[in-house]
Amino acid sequence: HFKTGTAWPSVSVVIATFNGRRFIREQLESIASQTLLPSEIVVCDDSSTDGTFEEIENIATTSAVPISLYRNKKRLGYSDNFLKAARLSQGEYIAFCDQDDIWGPRKIEKCMTFLTENGIAFCAHTARLVDENGKFNSVLDQGIERTRLIAPLSIDPWGGFHGFTQVFHRSLLDLIPESC
Repeated sequence: HFKTGTAWPSVSVVIATFNGRRFIREQLESIASQTLLPSEIVVCDDSSTDGTFEEIENIATTSAVPISLYRNKKRLGYSDNFLKAARLSQGEYIAFCDQDDIWGPRKIEKCMTFLTENGIAFCAHTARLVDENGKFNSVLDQGIERTRLIAPLSIDPWGGFHGFTQVFHRSLLDLIPESC
């Protein structure tokens, strides 16, 4: 259920890109079409050579959500590039997003409802996997059988769930060693 009129905590969507021009427009449009818009999209490009950076610059001029775009002078690699983007974000909550994701329109709303109603700092969800043409392949369940709360400190959230399915409170960044 969507809480109209309620002030939601701010959400930053963070994206690490590398040669993802082919997919980036559809992905950014799916984020800008959320029923609960993020406060920002932070993109760190890892020195793409296919025009990804320029495509995002172009999209940013008309985006419904502010896009902050950074280009790494030296390649950081997947993990460090994501962490850099997360640390550059300003939102109270962070949602990781891969450069080729297409989000359902209620992703942020559903995650934020679950997080705020339960007073928790981290959630992960299942995902529908599609091929490069958008055709459904399978469901990535990650061992998630139903919506439920898991006891604090009973699992490693970073090792147990794919990043693109995670939304979490930014305080959890302090638990990750500073490597970038």
